[in-house]
Amino acid sequence: MAGNLLPPQTLLANLQQAAPDFIPREMQYLGPVSEHAEVRIGGENLDHMVRGADRGFAAMDPYTGELEGTEYLPGHENAWTDIVISIFALHFGSYGGAFMRWVYVFMGLAGAFLFYTGNLLWVETRRRKQRRNGGQVEQKRSTRLMASATVGVCWGSVAGIAIAMTAGKWLYRGVDPASLYLWAYYFVFLAAVGWAFVRGPGRSAVELIAFAGVAWLTVPATALLAYLFPAMPAWIQTAPGPLAVDGTALVAGVLLLEMARRTAKRVFHGNTDSVWYAGKPAGEPGSVAARVEHA
Repeated sequence: MAGNLLPPQTLLANLQQAAPDFIPREMQYLGPVSEHAEVRIGGENLDHMVRGADRGFAAMDPYTGELEGTEYLPGHENAWTDIVISIFALHFGSYGGAFMRWVYVFMGLAGAFLFYTGNLLWVETRRRKQRRNGGQVEQKRSTRLMASATVGVCWGSVAGIAIAMTAGKWLYRGVDPASLYLWAYYFVFLAAVGWAFVRGPGRSAVELIAFAGVAWLTVPATALLAYLFPAMPAWIQTAPGPLAVDGTALVAGVLLLEMARRTAKRVFHGNTDSVWYAGKPAGEPGSVAARVEHA
């Protein structure tokens, strides 16, 4: 029966007649020797939103060439499917090409930054109110726990994403990629949260921001290793998309390390009544270790 399959050119020609503006990119045969044989022709139409990553598809009979399903064919959906697709596209940013993907990246970063800085400002505003009221600024345990949770959750997420990306390149053999990404991410995330509560908000902020910076530098470092040692898997990509990811990871790593350096100034040399103050580093004049040594 498989010998009676229509040539791909015939299927594409039939689809072209039904949807002239649809640009086919791939063909997937499902059960070609079964009674329910189907071929899905995936592609794009930049004038319409799609549910997946810039991909819609048409379902066709691979033996007769008949168009069997158009619910996910851009421009041919019914009203209900069109609403669902629009919601998915707006949620995932699967429209407008690479430009809109980067817009969504920066929108996501802006939202995360707003959450992080909002929590920091809430903690600091509480201290300033106590000062204005003439009372003694006393950081409660609940405030310190809130600050530690903020640091651990936020920077654990940032580092976890980077480590998951790198782990996917190094540990891909014999492992389900989806499970690998989840295990790598949550291992780093939960470890960061635990570290923040153990070390306290101030010290853990410096350490976890620095760790996140190093984690993001592992992404371009992995690509560089593949470039220097050709016998390794082809992790270096010259396409604009992968290069943009490596370049962004490099910039993020450098900026995070600089952020850690600036945060350290606040943590070790800032206001002593702040929840972020952790005392001067060991060995510096005025630090606990220096006073013990002097005594």
